[in-house]
Amino acid sequence: MELQSMVDIIIGQGVWAGLFVFLFIFMIKRDAEREQKLITQLEKWNEVFMKLTETLSKLESKLDKISVDIEVIKKISKVGIGNEYEKNKK
Repeated sequence: MELQSMVDIIIGQGVWAGLFVFLFIFMIKRDAEREQKLITQLEKWNEVFMKLTETLSKLESKLDKISVDIEVIKKISKVGIGNEYEKNKK
């Protein structure tokens, strides 16, 4: 091979190598930015999830209280207090 043809090959490959390095660095930066956006979004979703969990816990507590109240009302109606109310109503 002649020296000139080797120089041409090196120059030709050098452009592609430079382009490869540029694109590689560009992709790493872009991926880092995308990863940061994803982390931010996940943190927001985590906050929403925590609020939902807290709200559901409060609702569960209220439902437990309502369930207890219903059981008390059922017991009272079996005893007959509710029947007296119905008789007086008529």
